[in-house]
Amino acid sequence: MVAGTRFFNVNCANADDITKAEIEGRRQIRAIMDMMMRKFSNKSKLGLVGLPSHIGIRETRHIKWIYQVTDEDAL
Repeated sequence: MVAGTRFFNVNCANADDITKAEIEGRRQIRAIMDMMMRKFSNKSKLGLVGLPSHIGIRETRHIKWIYQVTDEDAL
């Protein structure tokens, strides 16, 4: 398994940005597959078994708090 795609500066609350990220993710996967085929083509059989149906989103919104708890507060 290879999980090597990354997206930066994408607003996942915006449908157009998500679409751009999906397209960029497919491009990155193709680039990784091309690289692996060049490097390992004569040593083993490589193939793309599957892709996720959509990108994974880790965060979209950030909340500004009046006070942020510090490590000392927690201790």
